[in-house]
Amino acid sequence: MNTQAALNLDDAGRAKSCPICGSASQGSIEPFNSYEMARCRDCSLVYTVLRTIPREQYEEVYSGEADYLEMVEVAEKTARGEWGFRQLRWFKRKALRWIETERPNSRLVDIGTGPGTFLLVAKQRGFSVKGVEPTKLAAEKARSLSVDMFNGVIEDFAATQDEKFDVVTSFEVMEHVPDPISMLKAIRAILKPDGIFVFSVPNLDDPYCLRQTLPVNIPPIHINFFRRQSMRVALEKAGFVAERFATRPIPAASVRNEYGLPGLILRAPMLGVLSLLGKSEGNTLLGMARPRA
Repeated sequence: MNTQAALNLDDAGRAKSCPICGSASQGSIEPFNSYEMARCRDCSLVYTVLRTIPREQYEEVYSGEADYLEMVEVAEKTARGEWGFRQLRWFKRKALRWIETERPNSRLVDIGTGPGTFLLVAKQRGFSVKGVEPTKLAAEKARSLSVDMFNGVIEDFAATQDEKFDVVTSFEVMEHVPDPISMLKAIRAILKPDGIFVFSVPNLDDPYCLRQTLPVNIPPIHINFFRRQSMRVALEKAGFVAERFATRPIPAASVRNEYGLPGLILRAPMLGVLSLLGKSEGNTLLGMARPRA
């Protein structure tokens, strides 16, 4: 995929318009981890102006990142049957409940599989599963745990597929990709007309979203920051209709990332009050969409 051609970029790989809706009405905001940022005044997407981010960075970051090593340990425990559904993060448990209500025991493909934990659990629960993972390190690990894997990006995977899937999932992936619309169109291409797409992204309405400090949560790893409005626009442009969204009302993970566990404990009463007042958003936004008829 030629990102330079697909997006409206200058010769330096900088966006001249919004990567989602194409609007040239961009407002500047404070740099994030020294990266120049923009906010689309039309669809509300916040994004790094630089879009030509080398894919190789993920191999470098994840190979030595403590969070990735923890993911591998979880996947290995799941493959051995020691862990399962209960150990999944809340949004993946909720996603599986949605999927089991809509399309139980069906064909499911997960985009951005990592070492394969979600698919191992889905397989335990009766789904026929396949994974798509761009990093060689994670794809090889998932294969070693008996997960059927495609090592590459979704656009390349879609080009190899004749059959359609009942369910496509993508957890914490769209924030990484230079061209989210291209990704979503490829997902639409492999989904059955009556299938469902379930996804999650970091939630821009979390007040701590743009104050993260962990390397895996900031530019140049995260380059797109969505709220419901921008997700609806992106889904619509790719041929989907957004059906539902969910988030946990308290951004506990974000607060802990910034202030540590003692800081979270000190702020817990304030967060509880904000939640009761309906003025608090969680750090992850989960959603479900269907192909537009």
